[in-house]
Amino acid sequence: METKMRKYILSKGLILGGITSVLLLLQYVIDRNLLLNWWTGIIVGTGIPIVYIVFAVRAYREKLNESYLEFKEAFSVSFGISAVMAFVYAFTSILLYNVIDPSMVDFMVDGIQNEMLEWMESFNTPKEEIDKAMRDMGQISEGFKPLGLLKSSCWGLTLWAVLSLLIAAATKKARPMFDDDTLN
Repeated sequence: METKMRKYILSKGLILGGITSVLLLLQYVIDRNLLLNWWTGIIVGTGIPIVYIVFAVRAYREKLNESYLEFKEAFSVSFGISAVMAFVYAFTSILLYNVIDPSMVDFMVDGIQNEMLEWMESFNTPKEEIDKAMRDMGQISEGFKPLGLLKSSCWGLTLWAVLSLLIAAATKKARPMFDDDTLN
């Protein structure tokens, strides 16, 4: 990978990681219940990053790569930015849940369990199955510990790899085989 590309990926990934981290902390400060809403997670965790990455890849293509970008390069830029963002966000989450406010782990676990309980009850799930599911959910708090958050980020990179494939397909622009000058 070229130095120019590496620098670009790192700078854009850090900016995006900063944006998503600030949004995480704003949700915490404004109303921590926002952290339990699925739509907020989709907007902050996926929607905003996708838009940012598409614009970043297009900017790389137009300004730094002579208006052309092969699929492989587009994927590398997109996935690289995603990976940097994911680890900045994981670091911020580790700080939030383990340093700034460790009581947030219990809040999140209770919120997730209550949502799951409501969901299961809405489908008339038998009480035995609900009780079993609630017992199985006892391990959720592990996901908020540093190792759990890093593992989650690594699994999230699988999603970002797929999204990066789509972004690369949408933003690639191959060089023409012949310049107009060579045809004359």
